[in-house]
Amino acid sequence: MKKGFTMIFTKTFLAIVIFTLSTFGQQAYASGTKTYNLSGYAINVIVNKDGSANFEERLTYNFDGKFNGVTRDVDFSLTKGLKDKKVYVLENDNLKELQLNPGNSLDATGKPGTYNFIEEGTLAKLKLFEVSENQEKTFVIKYKLIDAVTKYKDTAEFNRKIVDSRWKTRLDNIKIKITLPPGATKEELKIFAHGPLIGESSILDGRTVDFTVPTVSPGTFIETLVLFPIKLVPGSSNVVDETALPRIMANEATLADEANKTREESRKQVQQRVEMQTQRKSVGNPLAIVLILLWFPIIY
Repeated sequence: MKKGFTMIFTKTFLAIVIFTLSTFGQQAYASGTKTYNLSGYAINVIVNKDGSANFEERLTYNFDGKFNGVTRDVDFSLTKGLKDKKVYVLENDNLKELQLNPGNSLDATGKPGTYNFIEEGTLAKLKLFEVSENQEKTFVIKYKLIDAVTKYKDTAEFNRKIVDSRWKTRLDNIKIKITLPPGATKEELKIFAHGPLIGESSILDGRTVDFTVPTVSPGTFIETLVLFPIKLVPGSSNVVDETALPRIMANEATLADEANKTREESRKQVQQRVEMQTQRKSVGNPLAIVLILLWFPIIY
């Protein structure tokens, strides 16, 4: 009887140890893989009197492992094209410009300090070559979108998905600043944001509005809508013969009601998750569970 118990205990003990070691081995292997995320994403937009808009994107990457660069797709749909592109990497607070490789292929590998560029439909695709290993690095992309403003009879509209849903990694600390031409008061501006329900938007003065979002999951977009007097963009050629302000405001009211309902449902879900996590923590971590299992035969 004693011998049988000893064999059962030994087999049980070895099985648990093997399971524990294999689990730790998988976690260590996973931590050794290459990963990255964007710890900061700042977009500065300057709207011009001709209805075009200059963009400056500052993308701060956190690299875990060795990488040869990054890619960026810019959607210029609903405009008349993208021009004046410039690409930089930030080094010691100075901008080092990356040089465009000849040809029109994204597959070709370029030297560090260069980039590839092609247009496919309404997508401008950039592939930046810059060796990065276990570090934080900021890339700066500048470009202009032609006819980015729509001018109606009663209002001008700048409406874009500043952050589109094509990102495959989490984005943190998103800051969007939009500067309009001079000539309006703060009360003449209206702003709306579509996307995550955790962001904030504000009108700073008669020219400047900003939007901040702490984090965005992959596949999520951030859309900004700014309404302002048509006199600010006298040279805009994207003119629509419509009194559009009532329609736009009614649509935003509907979206706001839907967002409030979604926000309330999200609060309930978050509360449920917090309660579930609290219950799980009371059970203990996997190692503690393994130790408890090891004690059962000894206590018996």
